[in-house]
Amino acid sequence: RGGGGGGGGAPPLPPSAMQLSCTAPGVVARCLCSHPRLPLYLVGSDGVVQCWQFGQSVQGLGLHDHLRAQYALPVGTASGHHATSVRFSPCGELFGCIDTTGRVGLWRLF
Repeated sequence: RGGGGGGGGAPPLPPSAMQLSCTAPGVVARCLCSHPRLPLYLVGSDGVVQCWQFGQSVQGLGLHDHLRAQYALPVGTASGHHATSVRFSPCGELFGCIDTTGRVGLWRLF
């Protein structure tokens, strides 16, 4: 049935999915997680963790996604290393990341 071989490319997003449109030059998303209650997403990349907000209404411009904050990876992380995992705490007030050197960073949201 359906052999499914090769095909190439990612499958299409389901109708309920949102797509992050990142226009920041040089940003490569390595990992992603969503806030437990708010329209916020953490994106781990090279040297930083970014907090994005989806669907913010901007007067006269409609709905837009935008970068809310950016957090540097833990001090002492060698250049070229990146976040491998990002997570919000269950209450959503704290978040953390682990980088490729095994260092852990913990922050309070805003």
